[in-house]
Amino acid sequence: MDDCAPTLYHSGRSQDVAAVASHLIQSHRISKLALVGFSMGGNLVLKLAGEWGTSGPREFRAVAAVCPALDLAASADALHSPGNWLYEQYFLWKLRRRMREKARLFPGSFDLSRLRNLASLRDFDDRVTAYYCGFAGASDYYARSAAANVIDRVAVPTLILNAANDPFIRILP
Repeated sequence: MDDCAPTLYHSGRSQDVAAVASHLIQSHRISKLALVGFSMGGNLVLKLAGEWGTSGPREFRAVAAVCPALDLAASADALHSPGNWLYEQYFLWKLRRRMREKARLFPGSFDLSRLRNLASLRDFDDRVTAYYCGFAGASDYYARSAAANVIDRVAVPTLILNAANDPFIRILP
């Protein structure tokens, strides 16, 4: 639903997941809720679970994440390694395509010249994500949006699945 609003989706928007969870609980009388996410979605659900800590909705019972990018900076840097060139180029292609579509849907909202000469995901996050989402730069975005910052406050049963040889998801101590 990226075409619904002139805003950009990013790894720190845990409030979006909270809004959906709240809606489901209130409107559909959900009595037990588990959050599940994959990759960026894994970071989002774990970040929200940590932000909620012991203060989340009583219906919130568990969280699961598959290959979550818990440490966004480390994962962005790993993605930029030579062995991951193809992955990074694919992500950049998809991000550029999404930005062009957003610019088409919301004329005047996005400066597509910011997409020029991007060499890495970190470049994209520095020039686009940070700029349009209120961060000082990619490092600020990664620092404020990483689930790693709040994972120790998760208060529900949690399952995190990650391959030991994942090419760019890094979970650092």
